[in-house]
Amino acid sequence: MAKNNSKIIAKVPNLRFPSFEGEWEEKKLGEICKMQAGKFISASEIDEKFNDYLLPCYGGNGLRGYTKTYNYDGKYSLIGRQGALCGNINLANGKFYATEHAVVVTSSNDVDVDMMYYLLSYLNLNQYATGAAQPGLSVQNIEKVKTTIPTSKLEQNKISSFLSLLDERIQTQSKIIEELKLLKRTVKEKIFSRRLRFQDDEFSEWKNMQLSNIGKFYAGGDLTKLEYKKEKSEKYIYPVYANGSGSGLYGYATSFQYPENCVTVSGRGNLGFANARFEKFNAIVRLIVIIPNTDINPKYLEEAINNMKFSIESTGVPQLTVPQISKYSCLIPSLKEQIKIADCLSAIDKKIEIENNVLEQYERQKKYLLQNLFI
Repeated sequence: MAKNNSKIIAKVPNLRFPSFEGEWEEKKLGEICKMQAGKFISASEIDEKFNDYLLPCYGGNGLRGYTKTYNYDGKYSLIGRQGALCGNINLANGKFYATEHAVVVTSSNDVDVDMMYYLLSYLNLNQYATGAAQPGLSVQNIEKVKTTIPTSKLEQNKISSFLSLLDERIQTQSKIIEELKLLKRTVKEKIFSRRLRFQDDEFSEWKNMQLSNIGKFYAGGDLTKLEYKKEKSEKYIYPVYANGSGSGLYGYATSFQYPENCVTVSGRGNLGFANARFEKFNAIVRLIVIIPNTDINPKYLEEAINNMKFSIESTGVPQLTVPQISKYSCLIPSLKEQIKIADCLSAIDKKIEIENNVLEQYERQKKYLLQNLFI
């Protein structure tokens, strides 16, 4: 038993499978497993792409690539011990190579291998990292971390089997999303190469137009001039967007700078990434705003710009400016065909969004279960 504020707290998790009784046992990680860092391998021996003749190679941030050789064969938990993501946990199974930046965990006979993986995931080992410039974890420090485990290996197996089923769901869901993204890339490539056309007698030939002729261009404004907050509320309703590869949402303001049906383009970071904006909004510095002409569909323009290759020369931090982007050209079909294309690609986007929401639900479930199936 452990005392806390004069109350006796039993060493049992919040959630427990029926038929299991008794308290869990408190141990240091070094008492229930053996930890050893992998071995050095030169970058020239690691390939980014997989083929049937190569094996996984794990480093400090997880899967680093693939190589011809291996130094472990079996099922092991791996702890990344170097870099910003140190403390990340991977489960390797079969032949693989572990570099010196990965700690290979060999469970004792009393601890289920899969249970060890989920236990390490729950412990959030990144909190024990030292070093500001280059965070790292030492094997000696990890071995001292205290944890609590069930004494029954059957209970351990029950926990790990249950969480493994959820992981399988997560992996399947991730694969569904990747296949949808591949579908969109394939369809989009065929559309913009004009190997896929929507048949209609009214569709005309596509025109190669300079972007300066498709609408008005603006540079994002000064954030200090906006009254904004991070969270949306009754008063703060207008989105504030910044650079980024996702939605780019930065917060919400009390007023707006730009009308509906515009397109924003990232001028820094993920250079040239475009988003159609269908509501009144604000844009902050280094985010380019395009207000399209009435014969340009915003969603089509988003996809057309994201299909372009920007080559920006810079002696400092690469950035895309209004004068630079306005000199580029893209193919523009009739408005009617633009709408057809936009609707087609939007339908795939919507499906991806739905599947992403399902994946997020699974990941939330896993987080909840890790927090409640362990102590």
